[in-house]
Amino acid sequence: MVSYIYGIVHRETGKYLYIGQTTRPIKARQAEHFKKIEAHKHKIKQLNTYKVEDLNFEVLCKVETENSLVLATLENFYNSLLHPYNRCVVSGFRGQSVTLKREDNVDLCEEIIDVIKKYY
Repeated sequence: MVSYIYGIVHRETGKYLYIGQTTRPIKARQAEHFKKIEAHKHKIKQLNTYKVEDLNFEVLCKVETENSLVLATLENFYNSLLHPYNRCVVSGFRGQSVTLKREDNVDLCEEIIDVIKKYY
């Protein structure tokens, strides 16, 4: 099964506003995000200040796995590299959520992303 790490990017500035992951069809995920942004109901409140026509939706990474640890790792390292508004949050034991800390070592982030892409 194919999974994606994706970003929502401001066209004019090139700033990544949001990084996410999905195992669902990428066009469907894009439509969900843009519908919420247009309705000013996105969970990341800063996104509600943008017009959809000013945004791009980009696939950052496509991998052949649904392994949640692999996907969370990729999402967190892309989040660390690109500094969007959101943080990487994973569901933990008994419904508790954990926000992952951004990694400051850019070289480490890039190398781990490359290794994961090599194997998946």
